[in-house]
Amino acid sequence: MPGGRPLKYQDPAEMEAKIDEYFTACESGRQREIVVKKDKSSYTVQKVTERTPYTIQGLAHYLGFSDTESLSQYETRSPRSEEFVGIILRAKLRIIQNISEKAMTGEYNPRFAEFYLACNAGWRKKEEAGIPMSALFLLMGLLPGQIQRQLASMVPQLRQLQAPDTTPAVVDATPTQGPVRDVMSTTPKTAKKRRKQQI
Repeated sequence: MPGGRPLKYQDPAEMEAKIDEYFTACESGRQREIVVKKDKSSYTVQKVTERTPYTIQGLAHYLGFSDTESLSQYETRSPRSEEFVGIILRAKLRIIQNISEKAMTGEYNPRFAEFYLACNAGWRKKEEAGIPMSALFLLMGLLPGQIQRQLASMVPQLRQLQAPDTTPAVVDATPTQGPVRDVMSTTPKTAKKRRKQQI
């Protein structure tokens, strides 16, 4: 076993129980009070329970780690690493599944889900497709009939995203006061020379 600080969890079952406890705590949520205005002069205070979102950082914190890298150490440093790897990967998969499903149904912001999954789950955009991941999340959350109507309305935009603009730049060649300039070939040096010639 490699040297270094001893691992916090020696038993995979202990870690798995703590992970299950984290998900239960997230589901039960936290209570907070909000002020609701009834009319111009009266207010009421209501208690609202908000479900805590699953995050990899939240899981690491709940397990007592100071960073998410501590979770990765169980994959290599533990003598029972294959057991820990399975437990940690299942927990991460549950977090990723939750975030992506909530983004598809509109409960989470698709752009935030895209950012979070790119930073924490290794998800990347496929640039060759030309369709942003957030647009796919939105489309996947719609009903089949709505998808067809939405795609039909997006076809012109999708074509613009996928096809590069090959139209040449238009240069106005109408006579003006002085010589006609080629705007496309102006560099700082040529601009300086032209100013000297005009003086």
